[in-house]
Amino acid sequence: MGKFYARSEDAIEDFWAVVQWASSNNSYGLSNRDLIDRTLAFFHSLQRGADPLTYARRHKRDVEGYERRRKRLLAKGLCVVCGKRKVVPGYTRCRACREDAERRRREYDKLAGAVAYRQKKEQEVMACTL
Repeated sequence: MGKFYARSEDAIEDFWAVVQWASSNNSYGLSNRDLIDRTLAFFHSLQRGADPLTYARRHKRDVEGYERRRKRLLAKGLCVVCGKRKVVPGYTRCRACREDAERRRREYDKLAGAVAYRQKKEQEVMACTL
């Protein structure tokens, strides 16, 4: 039986924990959007009462597929993300994919900073109204 979240805060906390784990263990060229989509799919399957073992088996099969693809592309000297351009020596991605990832990381950091600032302001407002 799947896990049911009585409080949405618990679900969000678990969701971000898995997203952070997935992005730190992202060795097969998934974009952050793919990681978030997969994590959301996992939690939706749990909410529907799906068997987590079935999901885990499917995820393992997908990971093995990504690993095979990654090894095949690296053997040819191609980028593991786009699969088209030559990799930068010492890396697994081409220059364009590395620059794109860096740009997205900067945008995400800027967004995370804005969210933290907004939450801080909301807390200040709540503290003033109490």
